[in-house]
Parts: sequence; C-alpha cells; structure tokens
Amino acid sequence: MSENTDALRQAADRLDTARRAYERGEEGLRLLQRSRTRFIHSLRNTGLTYSQARIKYDNCLDEQRRLHEQEKRQLQYAERLYASLCAELDRAAKAARSEKQQLQETTADTAPAAEPA
Repeated sequence: MSENTDALRQAADRLDTARRAYERGEEGLRLLQRSRTRFIHSLRNTGLTYSQARIKYDNCLDEQRRLHEQEKRQLQYAERLYASLCAELDRAAKAARSEKQQLQETTADTAPAAEPA
C-alpha cells in the first residue's frame, strides 16, 4: 500500500509542477503578445530592419507557442496519470472492503450457534 501511496504522491507532485509550468507559459505568451511593438522596436535598435525584427518576433512567438503546447501535453498526461492512479487505488480499496466483508460473512456462517441458557 505504501508503494501506491508513494506513486500517488509522485503523480500529484508531477501534476502540480505541470500546472505551474503551464500557467507560467500562459502568462509568458500573454506578455509576449502584448509587447509586440516594444519587442520589435528594441530589435530595431540593434540595427535590424523592421521586416527583420518582425520576423524575429514572429519566430520567437512561434517557438513560445510550441513550447507552451508541449507543456499542455505534459499537463494532460500528468492529469491522466493521476486520475488513473486514483481509480486504481479506489478499485483496490473496494476489492479489499469486499474481501473483508466476505470473510466476515463466512466467519459468521461457520461460527457455532450460541446455546440457549
């Protein structure tokens, strides 16, 4: 049972880490999209033309979107893994309760009847 608990704890930690990474990515993308003009302007200050700076911005945005999509897939995997482990533990607990109940019923059926006094 301890192994299952450890696995569930690890899955919960992985899910938490994936959620935080995804949320940071959401915020980063939002900030990058809001700062388009400033980003391009700062690249122009390095000597690039507007067209070159815009291409660099677009490439950067595409790369960030790709990374964010990867984080999304990792989050979805962590959610599925956690749900799977929870369901597995739930099935195991139900099976243990059922087995215990059957054992109690079997013990009650085979116990000698009390003699009347």
